[in-house]
Amino acid sequence: MRAIPLVVAVSTVAALAAALPAHAQQPALTPTSCERDAAPRTMCSTLTVPLDRTGVVPGTVELPVRVLPARGSAPHRGPLLLLAGGPGQAGIQDGDTAKLFASLAPGYDIVSYDQRGTGRTALRCPALSVADIAGDAVDAAPAEAITQQFGRCASELGDARWFYRSSDSAADIDALRAALGAKRITLGGTSYGTWVSQVYARLYPQHVERLVLDSVVGPQGVNGIARSEYAGAVRVVRQLCADGACRGITTSPVGDARKLAAQLDAEPLRGRAVDDRGRVKTISVGGPKQPGLVSGLLYGGDLDPYSRAAFPAAVRSALDGDSALLMRLIAAGGEDEDDDDPSEISAALYAATTCAETSLPWPATATPEQRRTALDSAVAALRPDELGLWPRTTVRTQPALAGCLVWPGAPFTGAPSGPLPNVPTLVLNGLDDVRTPVEDAVAVAAQIPRSTVVRIPNQGHSVFAQECARDALERFLADRTVSTNACRGKRTPDAPSLVPVPPRSLTAVGPRGDSARAKARRSTRAVRLSIRDAGLAVSLYEESPRAPGLRAGTASIKEADGQAVLELRNYGYVPGLRLTGRIVLGERWAGTLRVSGARSTARGTLTIRDGVARGRLGGVNVSLRL
Repeated sequence: MRAIPLVVAVSTVAALAAALPAHAQQPALTPTSCERDAAPRTMCSTLTVPLDRTGVVPGTVELPVRVLPARGSAPHRGPLLLLAGGPGQAGIQDGDTAKLFASLAPGYDIVSYDQRGTGRTALRCPALSVADIAGDAVDAAPAEAITQQFGRCASELGDARWFYRSSDSAADIDALRAALGAKRITLGGTSYGTWVSQVYARLYPQHVERLVLDSVVGPQGVNGIARSEYAGAVRVVRQLCADGACRGITTSPVGDARKLAAQLDAEPLRGRAVDDRGRVKTISVGGPKQPGLVSGLLYGGDLDPYSRAAFPAAVRSALDGDSALLMRLIAAGGEDEDDDDPSEISAALYAATTCAETSLPWPATATPEQRRTALDSAVAALRPDELGLWPRTTVRTQPALAGCLVWPGAPFTGAPSGPLPNVPTLVLNGLDDVRTPVEDAVAVAAQIPRSTVVRIPNQGHSVFAQECARDALERFLADRTVSTNACRGKRTPDAPSLVPVPPRSLTAVGPRGDSARAKARRSTRAVRLSIRDAGLAVSLYEESPRAPGLRAGTASIKEADGQAVLELRNYGYVPGLRLTGRIVLGERWAGTLRVSGARSTARGTLTIRDGVARGRLGGVNVSLRL
């Protein structure tokens, strides 16, 4: 979208100020031109705040701000401030979230901003990458290397590192509220943004109109030993397999995850992986230098429904000696980590905030050696039920623990004192969320009598965009009653069925026998399974031009003449069978597929019309509906 000229931004500031109460007008924002991705009518500005409000450490921080003014005939409701996650995620990444809220909340001025240390003014530490601090990263550096990287980052930031706490962000929010001329504001936070919302609400309760909390951090903030997350992971895995969903995959999904996590933490696993050019190579993953691989995969499923749906089968297959699906999820989990842009997610800000205010099992004055001893003792003291799915090595090497071992200490202040204000509050949480389990959301809601908790089924982390969550949000912001059962029994559109265990051979597809008819029937079934798997692959690799096949080749979705086309190149899902061809997708599938492979494969060509594939495989006429 086009940039908003400065003169338009100035007039929008004036119009916004005129709409606010006269007694509260404090014109402290300096209008600036908007970025190209800003929605039309957006007012852009910059709020300048002190780095250290005590004045001991000099300096200021510039916070980019966007305001999408209310429109329509609805009564003016004041600002609704959106708070991003992390710590470290920029609040101004695109205008989609602001536009979503504007459509659901007529009467509100939708405000977004980059919290201190994020976005255009992000903290930067060259030694520290997003892969090293992300809970779902499977290609992070070893724990000892992360410890060293955090230490170097602390030295690079110097004394400024102490002024990126959630309480500093809360003070920034109050300065922004005053600059907007608002007596009270509504806060809409996601993930870490829910914690900043809680901190602000405790410190400035008189200025809170209402709260919207999505994927909620618990009332005590972040604990380095994340007991609620460990327990939540057990429930999520059991939930994935509820109502017989894992029939044919596993009879013990929790036991499988625990067993594989212990095996991979103790010894590396070698397996074959396919890259985005269809090339097969042998790689080694896990082991003492890369613990936490299984937990990383489950955390990755928080944000990707297809990865979550494949988790039980990937774990079971690996235990049975076939690591192909596990290797695919590992590769997919690391596909974005090369694009490590601090202006989108600042690893340095994550480190500064986390090490300053996370509850850690050592005193601030402890030496690194004393901290390691305290950490070992705290992890050793955990009961098996407190560990959830994970071995003690996985717990010990979490970034908040391993990284903060050498971060220069300051006393942990804990959650701000004072109760949360009893204001209208909507709490939204995915039932499959591992990072911020629903149990934490319920605990926060219990402290706010006027709160409503809506649980979103089949959904992991961050739920604002889900249909039933949007409906609940729209009702809440319009002062209409929201039922706690608003989403019960509703399956989200992007929640796929669980992925089956991949066949380890063509004969496993059945039927047995060496006759031409038996080979043709096996190959026909394998074709259907392969096309289904290609859909999973392109979903996992939706940001890439090509998706690797499970065992060979690639799949991609392209557009031709306004239609989506699935293109397969030597695509391998069932061992011994390969598919090459194009399928035009839509109401009536059409295309051609060439079936090739080993001697046990019935080879030939299939023509697809109206979703039915017909042709001759191994000299036998076949027909199958795709």
